[in-house]
Amino acid sequence: MDPVTSWTPEQVLSWMKGLDDVLQQYGPAFLENGIIGEALLCLSHAKLDDLGVKLLGHQELLLEAIDLLCALHYTTDSENLYKATQKLTSACKALQTGMGLAATGPDRARIARQSLPSELLILIVQILNSARSVLAWLSRLQTYKDFVMARRLLAKFCFDLTQIAEQDYTSEKTELQIVVSILQIFINFFSPRRLHHTTVSILLYPPHLPLTLHPPACPPSPHP
Repeated sequence: MDPVTSWTPEQVLSWMKGLDDVLQQYGPAFLENGIIGEALLCLSHAKLDDLGVKLLGHQELLLEAIDLLCALHYTTDSENLYKATQKLTSACKALQTGMGLAATGPDRARIARQSLPSELLILIVQILNSARSVLAWLSRLQTYKDFVMARRLLAKFCFDLTQIAEQDYTSEKTELQIVVSILQIFINFFSPRRLHHTTVSILLYPPHLPLTLHPPACPPSPHP
């Protein structure tokens, strides 16, 4: 897979085809304006407006996807999708363990409160951070439909987990919701066995991205 900064307008368009359906209408404008990978990483609200993306909600969706690309591009070459997935599954198991201890420990009565215990919130944050890395890697695999769907579903599960964490923690139902969300992420999409048997080489080998501590200056816009 080519580094993002070397993407052609056609590769940028291919990446956009893996985004939400509401964003597909903007692909032709990106192609017509010659948006290359390096320019893509530097897009802002103002530049998106110039490209015809007028709705703020659509701008936010695009910028969120671009943030994932940036997180991928400005990282070391020591991590790959397999390692990122291992971190995610480890974080899921840690929260499962934490939930079990909270459910059976001597301080169970203390948990009957209006919010999750801080130690469980920390574990949830670790899951979300690990998932962000996996999502960034999956964004490189837009030509593989299975991975496009997996990325969308993982993003949905992360959103659901965030919503669960903000609910009142007053019953075992919340515990069950959290565990079910974790198991859905782990079993359905990102088990080590599934990744081991894939034929996509990027899962097993890092992309040799340069270590960059600060993003380079953005190039001038292709069109005034």
